[in-house]
Amino acid sequence: MDLENKFSYHFLEGLTLTEDGILTQGNEQIYIPPKELGVLIVLLESAGHVVLKDMIIESVWKNIIVSDESLTRCIYSLRCIFEKIGYDRCIETIYRKGYRFSGQVFKTKINEDNTSDYSIAIFPFTTSLNTLDPLILNQELVQNISNKKIDGLYTYPMAADKFL
Repeated sequence: MDLENKFSYHFLEGLTLTEDGILTQGNEQIYIPPKELGVLIVLLESAGHVVLKDMIIESVWKNIIVSDESLTRCIYSLRCIFEKIGYDRCIETIYRKGYRFSGQVFKTKINEDNTSDYSIAIFPFTTSLNTLDPLILNQELVQNISNKKIDGLYTYPMAADKFL
């Protein structure tokens, strides 16, 4: 398998999707069928923005003529998958336009050789100063590290409030 241009997507506080169609939540893995995977990747790539139906169909089905019903079935299937794992409102229908994936998505490149990668975990902490909000301080720290472009360093922001 050529991993040179492969990516994984991290979203909804703990979900990871690889381009081979495996959605992971903790120790659970769910296989996403090819067309649904294509639709989901298009939505993840444009997270927070409306993606027109025609754009999704063109991206996923390429030069094959399909009706909106094919896309509707894929969206229904994806919603069922997300509902089973507790995320039933992440794909929004925008009437007469298209769909939107709500939530932040982080895309990372999968390296063939992980020997040069480093990991760092920054957990929320408390401060002895009453003037500093630990959640804001933690968010700023993670955001500043995320903005640095360091080879082999990848950040996966998580909700800090679930650790406090």
